[in-house]
Amino acid sequence: MKILFISWSSYGVVNWINAMKCNGHNVTEMIFASLSEDEDKNLQEQITKVILDGRYDVVCSFNFFPILSIVTKKANCKYIAWVYDSPLLHLYSVEIANTNNYIFLFDKKQYEELYHKGIRTVYHLPLAGVVDKTEEPESYCSDITFVGNLYKNNNFYDNIVFLPEKLRGYLDGVMEAQRKIYGYYLMPELLTDNIIEDIKKYVKFDLGDQFFVDDRIIFSSLFLAKKVANLERESILNNLAKYFKVKLYSYEKIENQNIENCGTIDYGHEMYKLFRHSKININSTLRCIQTGINLRTMDILSAGGFCLTNYQEELSDHFQIGEDLVVYESELDLLEKAAYFLKNEDHRREIAKNGQKRIEECLTFDKQVKQMMQIVMQ
Repeated sequence: MKILFISWSSYGVVNWINAMKCNGHNVTEMIFASLSEDEDKNLQEQITKVILDGRYDVVCSFNFFPILSIVTKKANCKYIAWVYDSPLLHLYSVEIANTNNYIFLFDKKQYEELYHKGIRTVYHLPLAGVVDKTEEPESYCSDITFVGNLYKNNNFYDNIVFLPEKLRGYLDGVMEAQRKIYGYYLMPELLTDNIIEDIKKYVKFDLGDQFFVDDRIIFSSLFLAKKVANLERESILNNLAKYFKVKLYSYEKIENQNIENCGTIDYGHEMYKLFRHSKININSTLRCIQTGINLRTMDILSAGGFCLTNYQEELSDHFQIGEDLVVYESELDLLEKAAYFLKNEDHRREIAKNGQKRIEECLTFDKQVKQMMQIVMQ
């Protein structure tokens, strides 16, 4: 197949392109700064011309973009979107039903929900890893490492100007209840019709007629899930720092003398070196990822790093919990397991090795892309 890969500063582009080439496809990459303006006629015409002039059979992108579905439909071309972000409200665009779409979701629960709504253009496909066994001097060294967003500055909940004290108290209680539960997305159920109506008196979040998403999903995903992540991640790291050396790699900081704020790290080889040479890598999944395994977990394991992660239902579908990676069930459990594995190096290294082997055997880009293309070429 002749494939046009449209990228937008997304992670893993080279890995997906290389896997498609290894599967015998001819791939050309085209880079755009933004693809979020669905009704940008000039951009639509530009992309359509490239597709038609190049006589491409397929257009690919990480994440689903309605504008790409629109132009590929006009050009009579297949569109493959492999989703790794959550929340991704574009998945609730009416364009998701276009029959030229092949949308691969890493979260099985989200796939099931969309499929049960009659959307037949979605498929479940876990994310992939690139196994890196490069041997090099330990340029990074850390007892405990966290790489990621703290959502201190970009969670919409903190930007709400006013909520009545009773309503804000209820929402704070909803988030606190969700923090205590791993593996089940509780918050949408707790947003009753009356609560949503009250919220809409003070907060505007209607996406318009081109989207079919429920208000509960919008508010819980955009406002509450990221705030829960902020509260949880800061709490986890501050508690860990009471007992262990912690390094934080993020554009945000935590003001704690026992946490070393290291700034951001480039995705790819440098990040893999960090994971491999950190004794423990912490993963904390956004609650709106209901069952799926997030990209950070895949990256840690692919690098040969030891992964200590929250529970997600799909972990047990692909890994042996306790043998390939370790799961924590509460913040106290996280502290206890961190203490144990810092003291038991051989056990920790064995688990890290097993996790990388499992990726190599079952979840490489080559294997996942082959499965993907078999569906597209049916």
